[in-house]
Amino acid sequence: MGVEETIRGAFTEARDYKNVWDAYNKKVAAGERNLLPPRRDLRLEPLVEVLEGKRYVHSHCYREDEILMLLRVAKEFGFKVRTSSTFLKATRLPMNSPQPALALLPSPIGGLTKWKPTTPSRTTPRS
Repeated sequence: MGVEETIRGAFTEARDYKNVWDAYNKKVAAGERNLLPPRRDLRLEPLVEVLEGKRYVHSHCYREDEILMLLRVAKEFGFKVRTSSTFLKATRLPMNSPQPALALLPSPIGGLTKWKPTTPSRTTPRS
């Protein structure tokens, strides 16, 4: 299983976990009694916070396909990646990326010194 499917699977689990808790809280608010609360999952709760916008995502990657993959998953689940650091091949990131307002932080060796977003027609193939 690839990295993208692993991340997507984790967020799918977190979304389902959130839905179970939302349904439980709705029943409690409606006054139902003798309900057992769903089991807490400390692994999924931080991901639920990401889905709710309470926790920010900071990415650390090197290649354009890695950040584009994460941006596609973020768009699918409705959250934003706030920053990406150590992004060495930022010159290859197209302007029509899923989240164009991403803050890119330069790598320690100056990965963004010549950064200019490219148009899709000018992107170079991965080497």
